[in-house]
Amino acid sequence: MRRVIIAIILLFFGLTSTNDAQTKQRLTPEDYGQWETLGSMGLSPDGRWLAYAINRSNRNNELRITSVAGGEPKVAAFGAQPVFSSDSRWVAYSLGYAEAQEEKLRKEKKPIHRKLGLLNLTSGEQTVVDGIESFAFSANGAYLAMRRYAPEHDVLSGLQRPAVQWL
Repeated sequence: MRRVIIAIILLFFGLTSTNDAQTKQRLTPEDYGQWETLGSMGLSPDGRWLAYAINRSNRNNELRITSVAGGEPKVAAFGAQPVFSSDSRWVAYSLGYAEAQEEKLRKEKKPIHRKLGLLNLTSGEQTVVDGIESFAFSANGAYLAMRRYAPEHDVLSGLQRPAVQWL
């Protein structure tokens, strides 16, 4: 009789846990935006640093730069196209905007100019430079060349407006 009671109790708990495992939460459209895929990756020339893109369905992408030895990654929201200097002391990358920010700039008929992010891999210091279209390190890694966007033309007066104003 004891065996029958134990078997019934085990059967009861087995059925209830199976039933709980079969009920799954439904996904909402907000959940879809959080799905992540691994994007482009790059390894520093000395092999000590890894840069990799995280792409999300909702376009809130980011670039992560981390030491291969471990530790917390540095995160650059909307970062892309990482390039390491040949001496592995720096990584430069392009910075974009959130989808909502881009849409606002389009509505205001303003140009969407990307920025340059620069991370010192020795100190961890990050610098952002506005209005950089492209960039490249010199062969020895000592210099970084940056190309700004072309100046905008003022349609009404026919004059060129400078892309950068110095204060």
